[in-house]
Amino acid sequence: MRLALLTFIATSALVPSVAGAQFTALVDGGQRMEKYATGFTRTVPVGGIGLGAAIAGDAGQSSGFILSASGELKFGGGGTFDGKVTGDAMMRFGPLALGGGLDLLDPMVGDVTDRTSPDGKRSISDEQMFGYSGIAKFNFGPLNKGFIQTRITTYATGLRLLDFCNSEYMTESTSASCSDMVAQHDPEFESGDEARVSTGWVFSGSGGAKILRLQWVQQRLNYIREKDNVGGAYDRKVQTVSLGLVFTF
Repeated sequence: MRLALLTFIATSALVPSVAGAQFTALVDGGQRMEKYATGFTRTVPVGGIGLGAAIAGDAGQSSGFILSASGELKFGGGGTFDGKVTGDAMMRFGPLALGGGLDLLDPMVGDVTDRTSPDGKRSISDEQMFGYSGIAKFNFGPLNKGFIQTRITTYATGLRLLDFCNSEYMTESTSASCSDMVAQHDPEFESGDEARVSTGWVFSGSGGAKILRLQWVQQRLNYIREKDNVGGAYDRKVQTVSLGLVFTF
């Protein structure tokens, strides 16, 4: 039973949750390629950290299930920062696991070249995206320690959960000025999607299992063509390739 739980790495493409462990921690690094609708492109290095927790789960030789939650922070050159939180449910049938999840994304990029901006640069943040995912995972190899997993996410709506304009650090006048600026310049989120493909291998050890993970992510975010996004300065496609190591506890 312990071995079946260990090899059932059944969820999140963010931080793989090992059902035989209570928590997992991720460190990774790689490269991020950004392409904007204005034609501006750039490639920057990125690093990431993450935490995962197996909330509930069980596994036999032929079937199993797991509920998990995880979060990841990606940060890198050019003022890039992505925060993502997920909650997932997966069912396993032999080496195949299927399930779904809920996603909350908080993307931020800085120093983006934009000719329509007064200083020729633009930072994009201030809005979070809520979405839902479908997940599929296949285990292979000796004791099913290898895996390949895909996560397809649709971002259905934009949210403003973090209202910096009304934070405690703002005076009444600066808060009003900030809110006016957001209302005049920032477009509303329209649609987005994300594809994540991960593959890796579980290494057993006396100090807990470790997972070597290679991941490719493609993310597309589109905003209404209004305000400062008339020329597509906010619309972007981002691809990230990273190699990481997951520790279990």
